[in-house]
Amino acid sequence: MASFNAAGWLLHRCGSEEDLCTWAREMSAAALEAISSEPLPPPQTHIEVRIGLEGRLKSTGFVSPPGGYDRSMSTSSPAWGVDRSTNRPTPTQADFEHLCDSFNADLEMLRASARREFVEFNAAGPLFHWSRIEPEEFKRWAKEFLNLIAGANLSVRIEMANFIDAITSALLPLEPETVLLNSNEWSGEPHVRIVSCGGTLPSRIEAVWHLELNNLRMIADERRRLLIEAQNDEEILWHVLAAHVRGNALVIANLAFDWLREDAARERALAVSLLAFHGDAGHLPDLVRLRDTDPSLWVREHARWAWDVFATESGCRQRYCDLLNARALGDVVSGLAELRPALSPMAIAWRASDEYSPLLVQQTPRNRAAIRLFWYHWDSSSSNRKNIALVGRKLREHCRGEPLKDGVSSHMAPWWRLD
Repeated sequence: MASFNAAGWLLHRCGSEEDLCTWAREMSAAALEAISSEPLPPPQTHIEVRIGLEGRLKSTGFVSPPGGYDRSMSTSSPAWGVDRSTNRPTPTQADFEHLCDSFNADLEMLRASARREFVEFNAAGPLFHWSRIEPEEFKRWAKEFLNLIAGANLSVRIEMANFIDAITSALLPLEPETVLLNSNEWSGEPHVRIVSCGGTLPSRIEAVWHLELNNLRMIADERRRLLIEAQNDEEILWHVLAAHVRGNALVIANLAFDWLREDAARERALAVSLLAFHGDAGHLPDLVRLRDTDPSLWVREHARWAWDVFATESGCRQRYCDLLNARALGDVVSGLAELRPALSPMAIAWRASDEYSPLLVQQTPRNRAAIRLFWYHWDSSSSNRKNIALVGRKLREHCRGEPLKDGVSSHMAPWWRLD
């Protein structure tokens, strides 16, 4: 498949559309044939594949085991029934070593698969371009492939998970109903997850925020549903980040504006969560108004926190801009060390924006190398992807600013919809 991947990108970059279509037809025929090959045993670990821009493979790892907390169910309401509690001990070093050994064994097995060329498929960009050159041909083939893979052995779906994800991402703008309603039929989860946005969101969810989908009513409804049903503020953050990374920040602003006009406090609280992470100075007066005059004390308190988040993020952006204009290497390095504790995951989006990229190019080679090394290490840190805390608040423990108590169902929270 190395030749498939290399040839696909080469033809894509040099703009030879006719040759790219020939490549795509050969690759797609091989994919249909690969489905019928003998399946492997399912993996022992839960595998996580991270992808970057244009669906490029970034890394493959395993999902760390949960643990490290004791949770008890509240029994203050008869709705809960009997007392229940859950204890998850923190994983030990031996647990992780066992997982590493199992993961390496899984990788060796996948590399020996008859479908290994699709296990390591890394040409999502050329595949997406083919879907735009010949949309009808692509749709016919994609639906045929997905119908066959839905009826295939689970191990086959696991092996070809990254390839399936590339197909569904390309098919989503052309057949949104097909993808949104049937994605579970060809999913390899929970055995394998394809994630993007720095390893935070499933790729199929992140793709919903793509700019080119803005005119599709079904996609607009899906975006609203994802935000309304978000279980906590950390999940809301990842959706806002996905929209920003896709160049679609205006959609977040419009959704927040719609919910700000709602009578129910729960909707305005959702808008506040969006504005906290969105970081647009144009909406600062809205946060100030909500903080000072909203009839709901819940919304006022949440808006006060959101304003602090906005101020911190603005300060980080200004400080980073100053560092990009600095010339002494010591000033750059010490400034980045000072900046690191205050950064939020939204830096993934804004640091690559047109506001900062030209300044980075103008830096000296040594300074530029130091800055890129800083972001490489920052991107690699799990603290930027899990259990995020901003301005003294753990986002996973709040939803729309409301604290989530251990053991209390989110269905009993104020934003639960009865319809």
